[in-house]
Amino acid sequence: MFFHLNGGTKVVYERYECSRSGLLDDPTFDLPTHLIPRPLRPIGSRFLVEWVPLPRGANLGEDERRQFFVSNTRVLVLAPSGQGAPCYAPGMSRTPRSLGYRTDLALRVQAGAEVEDHGTYTVVRSPANPTFWWGNFLLLHEPPRPGTLEDWQARFREAHPGAAHVTFGMDTADGEAGAAAEFQAAGFRLDRNTVLTTARTTPPAKPLPEGVTLRSLETDADWDAALTLRLAVNAADERPSEEAGYRTFAAQRLAGLRAAQEAGHGAYLGAFLEEQMLAGLGVYSAGGGVTRYQNVETHPDWRSRGLAGHLVHFAGEWARARLGAHTLVIVADPEYHAQRLYERVGFRSTEVQTGLERPPAGG
Repeated sequence: MFFHLNGGTKVVYERYECSRSGLLDDPTFDLPTHLIPRPLRPIGSRFLVEWVPLPRGANLGEDERRQFFVSNTRVLVLAPSGQGAPCYAPGMSRTPRSLGYRTDLALRVQAGAEVEDHGTYTVVRSPANPTFWWGNFLLLHEPPRPGTLEDWQARFREAHPGAAHVTFGMDTADGEAGAAAEFQAAGFRLDRNTVLTTARTTPPAKPLPEGVTLRSLETDADWDAALTLRLAVNAADERPSEEAGYRTFAAQRLAGLRAAQEAGHGAYLGAFLEEQMLAGLGVYSAGGGVTRYQNVETHPDWRSRGLAGHLVHFAGEWARARLGAHTLVIVADPEYHAQRLYERVGFRSTEVQTGLERPPAGG
């Protein structure tokens, strides 16, 4: 289907069951200037375009022109009502039911992951970070049935032949895990994490420590400080990962998040005392006004001082102002204190995100 922008360039508009985000190769839209609050800033030879649903009750005829508006590097296209929630990931013909995995996939793709829909499961690959368990996994569209363990392991090996780990996500929202006991008997761990959401965070009661500033990472030195923080957090863990391997993983993970920031998807934010990064997190758009937090962590020497709460609130306000966020999403281990911290700044439990993982031998 084609449509015109006030008599300008003819643009292809594809009909999907859901809206989507993506990068267009041809940044030559002839947009009327009154729809552009600031000049377009292409991302290389492309720019980001995102389809978002029209307000409830609004209906456009098939031949009516769609409306465009621009914010930073994002071009928003108002799509017809009834197209459903955003797909979030190119390569998928269905939208995950799980908000946790839906936003996971969106952010993985921003960081360079590949997504393939195979009908009953989705393959997720992160070529730049092959040791990232949850960047290289299968998302099962239904919980595994009894007697399917070997079949699923074979499909994982086919999709990830060089992987030492095995990870399966389950596209459910209520913690349903099917025949997970069979997987657990074969050495898998069953993880159930809480997906929390809010429209807006509330500021913590405890004041920010004197001299600490909250800001986005901009320079190479900032990103080096983020890596130093990640290494310190790992070293203090009860079961730390092997240092050299973790350094490689963490550096690759941060590189993907930096690329997503530079492409206009969001930002990595930190609590700094002069040049030292004391706490950090990422906050990135998953499309359709949904924004997801990533990697909330605080230096072991600076915990219990209110840094994480202030940074989570700061990130929420940043996302509302810069990304147009109306739903903030964060995921937490229900047995860890972080969930209570998130609840104190306004988050509430929405779903349960379920997965099965088997670490590499000796991991």
